Amino acid sequence: MVLIGDLRIKKIPVEECGDVFLDFATHFPQLTFDRDRNHVQKKSKSVFWGRRSVGERLIVAQDLLPAGFRLLIKECYRPLWIQREFFDGYSSYLRGKFPEYTEQQIYDECSKLNAPVDVAPHSTGGAVDLTLIGSNGDGLDMGTEFNADPMATEYATYTAAEKVSSAARHNRQVLSSAMTKAGFVNYPTEWWHWSYGDKYWAFSLGQSHAIFSSQEDFPETWPAS
Repeated sequence: MVLIGDLRIKKIPVEECGDVFLDFATHFPQLTFDRDRNHVQKKSKSVFWGRRSVGERLIVAQDLLPAGFRLLIKECYRPLWIQREFFDGYSSYLRGKFPEYTEQQIYDECSKLNAPVDVAPHSTGGAVDLTLIGSNGDGLDMGTEFNADPMATEYATYTAAEKVSSAARHNRQVLSSAMTKAGFVNYPTEWWHWSYGDKYWAFSLGQSHAIFSSQEDFPETWPAS
């Protein structure tokens, strides 16, 4: 497993392709969104925004799901300043809880839940956190809560974790199959996190460069159509 803070990920160059940002909730009404933002940060107004090609791939993934399954979109774009708060805050928590940890151990453990700012997928508009719901709108068994702490769950958040129910393993496989076929890559410590166009995507698929750059915040002047 290669963690997102790995130097090999950091070294991936970025060649911004200029793909526009869209409000997925407006432009892709076929998708379902968690408007209550359960277990999702509430500081940003733009959690359902992302790159056009990401939204289009989510439609593809949705269509690949078996009957009775639907995607529930939780969070897409996240400003860099929020990502910075997440990483710094969780790092501080780990230092207090595990004073015996080295700074590298803190960095690695933090990277299993919060990406370092210089490689943060959500801040590119290319990442999406999501889960599965049934035809009645109820959440399906995914083995852990969305956005759960890997360490607190004994790493049951890992996509390939074995210590989850057979139903959760099946549901994760259903999600993984659809998202992978649609062109996304998973961050293996978080079953809910998928991305396209960022540095981790480029590394995972052997691409020469990432195609989406990070955005500090959501300015009103962003091109969106």
